[in-house]
Amino acid sequence: MRAMNLYERPKVAIYCRLSDEDHNKKNPEEDSRSIQTQKAMLRDYAHEQGWEIYDIYSDDDYSGADSSRPEYNRLLEDAEKRKFDIVLCKHQSRFTRDMVHVETYINEKFSEWGIRYVSLLDGADTSLAGNKKSRQINGLVNEWYLEDLSENMRRAYVTRKKEGKYIASCPVYGYKKDPNDPYHLIIDEPSAKIVKRIFTMCIEGMSLNVIARTLNEEGVPSPTKYKTEVQGINFKGTDNLRKARRYKGESLWQSSSINHILNNEVYTGGLYQNKRRTISYKNHNRINLPREEWIIVKDTHEPIVTMEEFERARIRRSRNPRITTRGEGNFFSGKLVCGYCSGAVVYNSSKDGHRYYRCHNRINLKNCKGVSVSEELLKREILRQLKAIFDAWINEDDINVISENVKVKTSPELQNLEDELYSKQDALEKIIETKSQLYSDMVEGIVSKDDYREMSEHFSQKQKVLKKEIESLERTLELEKTTAELRKKREKKLKILVLQTADKYLKCEELTVEMLQTFVDYVEVKNGEKRGSKELKIHWNF
Repeated sequence: MRAMNLYERPKVAIYCRLSDEDHNKKNPEEDSRSIQTQKAMLRDYAHEQGWEIYDIYSDDDYSGADSSRPEYNRLLEDAEKRKFDIVLCKHQSRFTRDMVHVETYINEKFSEWGIRYVSLLDGADTSLAGNKKSRQINGLVNEWYLEDLSENMRRAYVTRKKEGKYIASCPVYGYKKDPNDPYHLIIDEPSAKIVKRIFTMCIEGMSLNVIARTLNEEGVPSPTKYKTEVQGINFKGTDNLRKARRYKGESLWQSSSINHILNNEVYTGGLYQNKRRTISYKNHNRINLPREEWIIVKDTHEPIVTMEEFERARIRRSRNPRITTRGEGNFFSGKLVCGYCSGAVVYNSSKDGHRYYRCHNRINLKNCKGVSVSEELLKREILRQLKAIFDAWINEDDINVISENVKVKTSPELQNLEDELYSKQDALEKIIETKSQLYSDMVEGIVSKDDYREMSEHFSQKQKVLKKEIESLERTLELEKTTAELRKKREKKLKILVLQTADKYLKCEELTVEMLQTFVDYVEVKNGEKRGSKELKIHWNF
């Protein structure tokens, strides 16, 4: 204990906390009054006791389970240095709701440091004999409260997500929150145009780095900068952004931000939520969830890109193109194979305005007789063969064959899933009835209380497992039915789509990156019999 002279008054450290759950329920003025009321109450009590106030430690908008509270940790550091004699709080829950911290600090460390702990409203006082059990009970009650609160909030969030409500505090880049409904996204025209452009640039063959560099050169604000400076949102960004100091408006477009946009299915008009969750109400580290556990609700807001555009951009990225803003570079990146050694045929030189590709093994290892082919010849021959295929597709009989191949067939698995769901729902109802009967038997003395508790706990556990299995089955069934509907729509539109596609590409005079990536898997290249001629074996994606 800190040594005091005869006339010195005990020094008290006052700790106040405004919880984050309180903050969500009140406006800022009420928050301010709440914390001031705490301070005034504790100051008055300290003066009544004749204690000298050493300092007031106050954390605003923090949970009682959060051990990273800045003022809370400053108090603990000062306590270890014996700077005061007493810690005074309004209620033990204001100091901590974590039972481990109750035992570690209130019941052990404070005594070791010679510090008395007092909480005004629940009677916790380490100077009183027999008061420890009361503090422990307070700690358990507070921890149970946190656990229940966490579970209730999680259920509320899940319910809102299933209802198709957007619950994140900040809107996705390209959207803004509906002023009439904070859970609904509406198009933000300036940023939505950039999102649309990013998808178009990707489909046309630009790499992520080239897209980012292009936007930076044009002075387009990055998503972080746009949210803070244009939309006026108090956006702090992710942990990675904060560590990189990019949340202060210093950010530029990065390949990672382009990739994030191109991977975000929200731009197709649906919500894809519940992708991650915290480990527990105590451990706020987040883990990624498998897709089957996501909460997906389609058609909740206006799309910026179609699902077809989203998929084309995804396929385009998977092939790792290397195209510059001017369409230069390796136009046929990853598409050419040597017909002699099966090695890659790569861009090698440009001469007289013509670009050439040569066998990699011939250039570097000299172990292949090699092949050399001009880019112009490749483009011309691939386009010619592609047009011939499109011309054949216009034949009505061929279109009917294609249509038949995508007809929706009734899946026996769907009926099996529905049967399994019905069976589990029936089993759940029987468990509820059994628990009800078991309680009646206990009341009538047929079953002892101990037996009742044991059996009730057993049935409760089975009930919890069944509920999770039913929720999983319901999500799977919903996904299967949605997929079936999409297939039906695809079948109806296919004939028109084939005709439109064929007509569109028949009019093309030059092979584009989009056409190459969409229709061509790879091309085997060999030298022809005549000097300068080439043999191409094109492997199509269809």
